[in-house]
Amino acid sequence: MEFSRVLLLTVFYSFTCTGASKNNWDDWAENLNWDIQQRVRQSLSGLDNLWSTISQQVQQNLADKQVIVRDGVFYKCEGTISEEDGSCSGTLRKSSFESKRDFCYANINTIINNWYCISSGGGVSSGIINGNVYCNGFQNNPTLLISREDYRNLCGDVGIL
Repeated sequence: MEFSRVLLLTVFYSFTCTGASKNNWDDWAENLNWDIQQRVRQSLSGLDNLWSTISQQVQQNLADKQVIVRDGVFYKCEGTISEEDGSCSGTLRKSSFESKRDFCYANINTIINNWYCISSGGGVSSGIINGNVYCNGFQNNPTLLISREDYRNLCGDVGIL
């Protein structure tokens, strides 16, 4: 609190006692805005390729399944996956998420009070209403709402966590 008062008094003094005009104040504010923008850009510079990395074809060799994710859609590879380019040597079949165990291969979308909301692809709408956690997939994509303990029992070493 004391630091804030000192900073405020310093700014006030510098503009009132030095004859600062509205233009000087605008210049100072503009420079501050530029400084903040530069700091944010610098902080986020390591994330430049994040989206392209996420949207690229992803290979996951998990337990007994060969899974490829393309643009958020899960495919099972009935063959082997090339470590060079991520291609499947056999047939690619879109994963149907027919059993709870299929969700072990998906990323957990949200965690609310130790409940995991997992979608077969795309985003989810989740939250708590009257103490009850809900989980809905966008565009009617299948979802699984499962407690942390049940997830660990179901997925064991295979799960993403």
